[in-house]
Amino acid sequence: MRRAGNVVVPAVAQQPLGFSARPGVAQEFETFVRPVPSIRAAAAAEGAANITTARDSVVRGLPLLLQAQGSACPASR
Repeated sequence: MRRAGNVVVPAVAQQPLGFSARPGVAQEFETFVRPVPSIRAAAAAEGAANITTARDSVVRGLPLLLQAQGSACPASR
């Protein structure tokens, strides 16, 4: 991954807390599940892997930013 220089590893947000009214933040979560530090260090970036739905369960877009435990994770960096 390090040699390729273009690998983005996923961070998955879990336990949704609710929908956020703030622009750019689709939803807040309790926690992120991230790759182990050695994998994160070898990757070029980390990006949110969640696909969120509207209240009616329809996917209308992908969030650019998710938040959990006071930290944010963009779709990719």
